[in-house]
Amino acid sequence: MILENIDIFKLVGAFTAHTEYIEIVIDEAEVYYQGQPCIGALNNKNELIIGFSSSQDQATIAALFLFKGTLKDTDFEDKENFQERWIKRNTPRTNEEMKQQNQERIKNIEKEIKEKQSILKVREGFGHEIEFEEIKQPQKKMEWPEFSFQLLFILLKTPLGAVLLVGFLTVCFVTISFVFFDPYGQNKIKKQYQELKDLQEFKQRIILQKQVMPKSD
Repeated sequence: MILENIDIFKLVGAFTAHTEYIEIVIDEAEVYYQGQPCIGALNNKNELIIGFSSSQDQATIAALFLFKGTLKDTDFEDKENFQERWIKRNTPRTNEEMKQQNQERIKNIEKEIKEKQSILKVREGFGHEIEFEEIKQPQKKMEWPEFSFQLLFILLKTPLGAVLLVGFLTVCFVTISFVFFDPYGQNKIKKQYQELKDLQEFKQRIILQKQVMPKSD
């Protein structure tokens, strides 16, 4: 079996692997390719003889896979579609095809211009001038979500809501305790410190008075 005139560059381009599918039918002791028998495809043990080689342009055959089934069970269709798109995109076009392509491109540009003009309001300005004013879509004002007690209750029923509630109550309790109840006796300590300071100042004044008093003979 010889596959001739396979132009890999034309099918998939340079530096790209190409997959070639060969569909054969094995019927009892005979092998058929495209309806024609392949002589010598089976050995005396009815084993399929597979070998491959390339003969032109130093082509390299990387691997050979054997599938059981039809081409529909492989990616043959995807490969064919890819090759068709590649050939269509990279095959040199005739002048008529290039002219038709340019006309289609011009039509697309004109269509795009009309679509843009459909969102513009044209009004006459001073003299013969024409002013194009773009119609801006009204901006939506940001609306803050309304406070909902029902949503709050639903949140509190979740584990995260319970943790947040406990944290909030703890902060409130500690704040109230420090403001009104003085749990660590800070006010008492400050008062004792002030009394001690006043006592030291009083003693200091007495000492100064004794030093100032004149001695009597």
